[in-house]
Amino acid sequence: MMKILKVIAKTVKIILVTLGGIVAVLVLLYFIPVKFAVQSKDIKQDREYYIVCFITPYSTDSGCYIWNSQENSLECRVDLTGADPRKDIASGICNRIFNKFVIYGTLDGKQLHVDKWDILEKINGGTHETSLTVYDYIDLDDY
Repeated sequence: MMKILKVIAKTVKIILVTLGGIVAVLVLLYFIPVKFAVQSKDIKQDREYYIVCFITPYSTDSGCYIWNSQENSLECRVDLTGADPRKDIASGICNRIFNKFVIYGTLDGKQLHVDKWDILEKINGGTHETSLTVYDYIDLDDY
């Protein structure tokens, strides 16, 4: 009888340590930044770049728009190709008009080819305001 209780106690201990480890890793992933937001002064001026924002697909004017920072307004609608941030991060972050993205790439008519992207200044709708974590790359709308 004592032998059975020892086996059960050891099994419970192993299960609790394993679950504790999993929870610790999940909590740690919440705090580890994967990508930081950049400030205006950090934009690589030597490369061709555009500041864009996305309008939710549930709107009649949905899509990607180039942002005119001098007039603080939307300039024109473009189609993205290449490394589209909407494919990488959660739609809850992309579809907020207050999130602006710095897109490094080339503009050919209404086609903007993306080589690299960054989030400009502040992240609304994410886990943190200044960085993206693993959880921001999980789009819960897909599940």
